[in-house]
Parts: sequence; structure tokens; C-alpha cells
Amino acid sequence: MSTPAETNGWHNPGVENGIDLSGSNATPSGTGLPYRVTGHRRGWAIWFAFFCFDGCVLPIILFYGLWYGSKLSHWTILAILTSLSFWTSYHKWFSRGYRLFIKRDPKFRPINGNRWAFDCSYYILSLALLIMILELVIATSTKNVPVRVISMAPPSVAYTIGIYMLIQNTAHCLKVRTPVTLSSIKRGSVTPPPLFTVMEDVFAADGCHMGLPAREAMVALYNGNPKFRRSLMLWSWIWCFWMLAVAIAMSIAVGETSQTTGFGIAYGVTFPSIVVMAVITAWWMDRQDAKGAFSVSAGQGKILSGSSMRDPARSRP
Repeated sequence: MSTPAETNGWHNPGVENGIDLSGSNATPSGTGLPYRVTGHRRGWAIWFAFFCFDGCVLPIILFYGLWYGSKLSHWTILAILTSLSFWTSYHKWFSRGYRLFIKRDPKFRPINGNRWAFDCSYYILSLALLIMILELVIATSTKNVPVRVISMAPPSVAYTIGIYMLIQNTAHCLKVRTPVTLSSIKRGSVTPPPLFTVMEDVFAADGCHMGLPAREAMVALYNGNPKFRRSLMLWSWIWCFWMLAVAIAMSIAVGETSQTTGFGIAYGVTFPSIVVMAVITAWWMDRQDAKGAFSVSAGQGKILSGSSMRDPARSRP
């Protein structure tokens, strides 16, 4: 049985043997994870297909088709490309913002979070899109368009993810107390692995749409299962090194090859590499969960001292 010291003083939402997920649109896994991605392959496959199409396939088709097959100026070609690409990511940003902020129902927000309480993944998504959009806007703001700047848009997303994973997972390993609120984990708590924060947010507000029950179940699982905590830390490092390796490799390719070749490499590799890592992570986590590796025994769902949840007294609808 875990002790408060072993669980870093995180607060468990006061349930035993998991949490009632009957109100969600996903079937409880029966063990530890509140949601199994492999049980919803079709929906995730469709979303990943759209993500890769407008972030990888469409830009490459437009770029090479118009660059070599039309008489349009380079500025016009790249303006068309930047206007028609990445709409799956933009839609994800708007839909998450709608659920977390515009809707008055607090179901999708972090535990005890008020209406302004966006989750951590939304801030990271916003930062990645902001950097990418700035690169695209700056590059197309002049008639002499620097193609290499536009080619760096996908690698900048990989840099953002990799650096985020590096900073938060380093803080977790050093047991640094977080200076900011991380989704349902309040400021001053021991920093969780970044993959925990991402999984909590995805289960609650993305394709799973499970809301607060998923966040509470994830905290309960983190508190009650040491193997789950170690797995999150390990896979956070894998994500960190993978994203940084991809970003650095793409940067070298863009800088050392011709501008047209570098464009194809950067757009053809970066986003598919994110999808591949997401699929591998989901498969491994679901496989371990199916074996019962992430189960929480009776008695480990009791409330632990030193609550790390947001303070409900400060929350507003």
C-alpha cells in the first residue's frame, strides 16, 4: 500500500476501487486507466489521418504541385499553402477552448478549476500554434519569401513538445514543487511527469470527452500505483528525447539541403513522427493496463494528506 510520502502528498478524490464512470461516453477499462485508446481505434485513426493530411500531405502536394506546375509567384504559392494547412490543429485549439472556457458546464475543466482555468495541454498547444503561426506570417509578409522559415514550422512544434517534456520531467525527477498550476495539480505540489498531465487532459477534454471523472480517476491511479508513476516518468523521457531528436534532425535537413528538399523532409517527417510516438505510447499503456499492471487495490483510494488539488473555495463556475 502506498503511503503519503510515496505518492508525493497528492490528493485522491476519496473513492475506493476506482471511480464511477457510468456518466461518460467511454467504457471503464475495469483496471486502472479510465480510458483505453485501443478500444476506440476508428475514431483516433480518423483524427490522426486528418492531422497528418493537412499538416503533412496537403502542404507537400500544394508546395510541389504549384512550385513546379504553375506560374504563380513564390509568395502566392506559400500564401495559399499557409492558408489551407493545419486546420485540424486550429480546430482542436478552438474546440478545446470552447469546452474549457465558453461552456458554463465545468465538466471538462480541471478539478475545482474556475472558468478561466485552462488545462496545461491547452497552454502548450497554444504556445506551439503561436510559434508556428508567427513563422508562417513573418515568412509570407515579404515578397521574397524565405522558404526555409516556413519549412521550420513543423520542427518548431516538435521543439515545443520536447522542451516542455524536458523541463517538467526534470522538475519531477528532482521533486521540485511546481510554481504554477498544472491542470488539476495546484501550485506548490510536487511536479508530476508531463505525460500524466497530457493523459489527464486528453482523457477529459479531447476525443474521450470524459470530463472530471477521468481527471479524478487519473489522480487516484497516480496515487495508488507506483508502477504507473514510474511508467509515466520513463515515457516522458522517451517523448522528450524523441521530439528533440526529430526537431534537431529536421533543422539540420532544412539548413543543409536545398530549400525545396528541406521543405519536403520537414513536413513529411515531423507530424507523422508525433503520430507514431502517440500510437506506440497508447499501445504500451493499454497493454500494461490490460495485464492489470495499473490496477489500484482496495484501501489505496483513501484520501491522502497534503491535498494537491485546486482549492475549491477559490473556484467559480
